[in-house]
Amino acid sequence: MKKKLLIGAGAIIILGVGVFVYQNTQSKETETAKSISLYEVEKQTPLHLKGQVQAKWTQSVLLSTDKGPVKTIHYNLGDHVTKDAVLVTYEWGEKIKAERDSIIATMNQDAKNDPSKPVMVLKSTENEIKGTVTEYDKEKLSKDMEIKIDYVNQNKSVTGKITTISEINAIDDTSSTNATSNSATIVNYDFTAQPDENIPLGYSVEILIPRNEIHLPTKSIQEKDGKFFSYLIKDKKAQQKEVTVKEEDGFYTLESGLDEGNKIIKNVKGIKDGMEVAVQ
Repeated sequence: MKKKLLIGAGAIIILGVGVFVYQNTQSKETETAKSISLYEVEKQTPLHLKGQVQAKWTQSVLLSTDKGPVKTIHYNLGDHVTKDAVLVTYEWGEKIKAERDSIIATMNQDAKNDPSKPVMVLKSTENEIKGTVTEYDKEKLSKDMEIKIDYVNQNKSVTGKITTISEINAIDDTSSTNATSNSATIVNYDFTAQPDENIPLGYSVEILIPRNEIHLPTKSIQEKDGKFFSYLIKDKKAQQKEVTVKEEDGFYTLESGLDEGNKIIKNVKGIKDGMEVAVQ
């Protein structure tokens, strides 16, 4: 019986020593490995721009006293009209027609006696989105660029494309005044976008401009003899990877050498190829 107890105690001691040795070895390995953080390679988040849905065309109907008194105004506020529909008929037979499929957006009966004001304004059923972009982001837009359009007032999105980008800055009276007193005023440019499906007139939307460029932290890139390197992790060791990058103000733009989704060492100071590392 005593012999069995001794054997059991001996086994426990041996097991304990083994565990101690293993933990001590693991601890030493951890101590020798350099602690690092990782950075995931990914495209820039889309640029978000504000816009509003407006009619693509408008038609203002002005009356002319030379054509005689008005006999009939054929439509009311909010009515839909088709192209060439007769809007107004004069006593002498002349008519005013709709230039395209439209909605009667405003009516002003008093304008029958004031030819300087429109008796009605029509807005086309075909709409577009109008917005502005700053001088810093203007170059990120291009004609026919595919975009995503989010409704501001509900959880819905549609696709579309950029149709025009103004080359003349959009300065209102307020910004013009500011520009004279503050040379650092940001300049805005108008742009239009065409949704792939109609959005109700007047809706506010957010236009998401895709940005396919990949930015890398300056500390994640190591320069040696005119070449640039990042470090991946393989088998708990730093693996050097040559990359082509363009130096920007405060970051690098990746041109080649890494794929989206790669994870690289965030700070490569003191990192060497093949060095053991431990991810924090």
